[in-house]
Amino acid sequence: MEPKICAYALGHLNHQLDNNRVSACFRCVATLGDHSKQLLSEIKNSDAAKKHRMTLMSGEWPDGCNSCKNFEDIGISSTRLDGLNLPRLGLYLENYNAATGEIAHVKSIELRFGNECNLACKHCAPIYSSKWGNIIESNPSVLKSILGRDPELIPKNGLSSEYITDILENIVPNVEHIAFAGGEPLYQTQHYEFINAIPAEHAAHIELLYVTNGTILNLKKYNILEIWKKFKKVDIIVSTDGVGDKYEYFRTGAKWAAVERNIKSIKAAGYTVSTEITCSVYQMFYLSETFDYLYDSGISDWISSSIVQYPALLNPQIIPYDVKSMLLEKWENYIRSIDDPYKLQRATVIGNHVLNYMMCDHSDAVDSTPPWQDFANSVYAADSLFNTDVAKSMPLLAECLPKPQ
Repeated sequence: MEPKICAYALGHLNHQLDNNRVSACFRCVATLGDHSKQLLSEIKNSDAAKKHRMTLMSGEWPDGCNSCKNFEDIGISSTRLDGLNLPRLGLYLENYNAATGEIAHVKSIELRFGNECNLACKHCAPIYSSKWGNIIESNPSVLKSILGRDPELIPKNGLSSEYITDILENIVPNVEHIAFAGGEPLYQTQHYEFINAIPAEHAAHIELLYVTNGTILNLKKYNILEIWKKFKKVDIIVSTDGVGDKYEYFRTGAKWAAVERNIKSIKAAGYTVSTEITCSVYQMFYLSETFDYLYDSGISDWISSSIVQYPALLNPQIIPYDVKSMLLEKWENYIRSIDDPYKLQRATVIGNHVLNYMMCDHSDAVDSTPPWQDFANSVYAADSLFNTDVAKSMPLLAECLPKPQ
């Protein structure tokens, strides 16, 4: 059986918030270690980590890789396959010991310092957003009715000094790439303290990647544009779930004008900014408008898309077939209207990725398929909570929703 080579498994560790879990990548739900009880240098070659790598290299899917398996089963490029083409990950086959499953060094890490965040986005949850945590604390039923999630343990913000010291002393000297996600990393004091503590001689060989909501550039005394100067390279991905009022409707607490200003400031300082269209049910109704604005405005250096698989309530595959067909036709009409060859190529890549996924039936070993009525009810519940109106912000979506029950 051909090995399922995964650049993430062979050189990357991903720090998750749920259950203090360290996994192989941001989509992997396998537990390779517990960052509340183990140091990252210990988790690197834990029994679970070695077994995970060896299972993949034997050609089998290990526990926790259901996301990539689902993508590849329906012919969609997965995180694993995408990772093979990411220069920041490399393959590092020479870093892997096939006899033991051990790796010599961790080449790439993704860190999360907690759930501190200034926004309450509709595809998020308390585990990743302190803003949602505060809402759920006073309205517990919202967790299921709006977010489609079961009760979950809210992480304690901040990592222990021992854990951070271990990363600085035992991981940073050999690491080549560090990614930050959240919560919102640029809203978290410990993130600034950590990157300030990385010595310049190590920063010179480290590339940074941020997944951010784009609403914040500075916190307290810290100027992130100045701090970044000591690093080899810095790339920023701004999660973009729409533009203008649609962005603000989906990301409660955000102002699109501020995001645009911040992107321009980051680019003016010489850093690369990508916008990523995060595609849940909501975004499928305005995919062409979002892409069109991002491309024509030239606001970012690159445009990509990602798919919201979980919770199932927001998975684009739950959209009724007749509505899917309408959305597909809308996108195809948009594609036919594009004259610019490069714009057409980029739109086709992005559209094919998410629309091919959407058109498949929802089939998941983890989550059953929620009724369309459940999604509609979640939209109305969110409107009631935030005093918003889907009919004003996303009228096409509103037209396709059944009445509340």
